[in-house]
Amino acid sequence: MGKKTLAIEFIKFINCLEKDFSLRLTPYRNEVSGAGPCQKCLSCQAIERRIHPDFIFIEPIDNEIQVSQIRDLSLKLSEKPSFSSFKTAILDKAHLMNQEAQSAFLKTLEEPKGNTILILITEYPERLFSTILSRVQKIKFYPVKKEEIEKFLKERKIPKKEIEGMIKISLGKPGLIYDFLKNP
Repeated sequence: MGKKTLAIEFIKFINCLEKDFSLRLTPYRNEVSGAGPCQKCLSCQAIERRIHPDFIFIEPIDNEIQVSQIRDLSLKLSEKPSFSSFKTAILDKAHLMNQEAQSAFLKTLEEPKGNTILILITEYPERLFSTILSRVQKIKFYPVKKEEIEKFLKERKIPKKEIEGMIKISLGKPGLIYDFLKNP
């Protein structure tokens, strides 16, 4: 659905050194552009490569987010930001936190240090402790319509035969299309 991509783009946006807050209407297409991260500055590039000192990206190791990863996250979040106004973290597949990790994360969630933004990405929120769920803002994502994905791919001049296959494989998840286009 693009959850991870959107989360990373949001983190880039709040940290971008060249961000453009103006919105521009493209007259012939009736689309809005602008108001996004530049993708080129040092900050955007560092976040994309996951080496920005104020950005922590956590993903499962051996199909589990372990308590040691959460403790390390808490330690990093307790430090002052180096270049940004915020310390930011994304926990991808947060539902794969084991019980110890969820308990440790709950303490971090209840008492974040300084300016902290935490983003949890999960397909299975019911696997998280109810105490965690009660302390977060939920944003639901839905599959993207076939027509929208097809339009996106046609604009990139992808052959029709490939478009049909990509639409079937993606199941309405633009993140899969994006990953495929980056690394065919």
